[in-house]
Amino acid sequence: TERGVDVEEVRKLLKAGKKGVRTIADVLEKAWINNKLTKGLKYILGKGLDEDIDLWQKWLETKKNREKAVHKAVDVLKADATDATDTLSQIFDFIIESK
Repeated sequence: TERGVDVEEVRKLLKAGKKGVRTIADVLEKAWINNKLTKGLKYILGKGLDEDIDLWQKWLETKKNREKAVHKAVDVLKADATDATDTLSQIFDFIIESK
């Protein structure tokens, strides 16, 4: 365990691969972001982001726009960037309020 957390349990929960995974940091590096925000937060805080339906939908839209910009070189509209910043702020608030 690492600080009382079973690395293998978290690896399985977040569906991170086995190769090169020895620490929680390794697990978090390899896990998909949606798994971290749902199953990971539920494991740590008792509540996953997907339990807030409106915020989850905003996150999925933000993620979709980010992926288009990063992986397909699609320009991001200023309104979408502003929405993304607002969504990330709301996610931070969700985490802080769930502690």
